[in-house]
Amino acid sequence: MFGRELRTPVDLVFGAPPEPEEPSRTREEYYHRLRNRLLVAHDFARKAQASAGFKQKRWYDTRCRGRAFAAGEQVWVYCPERKKGLSPKLRASWRGPGEVVERLSEVVYRIRMPGRGRLVVLHQDRLAPYRPLATPDAAEPEVSSDTALPSEREPSDTPLSATGRPKRHRRPPGHLRDFDVSPNQPQDLISWHDIL
Repeated sequence: MFGRELRTPVDLVFGAPPEPEEPSRTREEYYHRLRNRLLVAHDFARKAQASAGFKQKRWYDTRCRGRAFAAGEQVWVYCPERKKGLSPKLRASWRGPGEVVERLSEVVYRIRMPGRGRLVVLHQDRLAPYRPLATPDAAEPEVSSDTALPSEREPSDTPLSATGRPKRHRRPPGHLRDFDVSPNQPQDLISWHDIL
């Protein structure tokens, strides 16, 4: 620790172990030895990093499936924008529909952007097939009587509270299903209300 051996209580009692005798080195020798060891370590790290990068690229490429777009096809274009004071998570990052003008290479396309129609060259990772968003005026499905809201159902005989909402009806707990909870029961019987 800190470039030297620690002195422990055992060393104080029995004495420090004898130091191995090393020939005295000059600063230049120390510098050259340290530099050579660092060069070897850096060379080893570079080779390991290159090997790991090659393996990771091969692994990614075997599972990577890009979608090919034809000329004239409409696409969504990923254009993230940051505005001060607004959360980027809640902003729309996809613009569309853009139009594919031509395919420049296997993964690069020339796109006509929506709006002014300027041409940009984009990688396929920033493109997605265009499907229009759901429109709010689309025909709404009819609600069956089984799924109708309580207010749409026939009026019930439940008493209304002061707020105009039906009063809550408490059901007995599951483990007391077989227990008699009728309101006209004799006083000497215990009801589930008494248990709780």
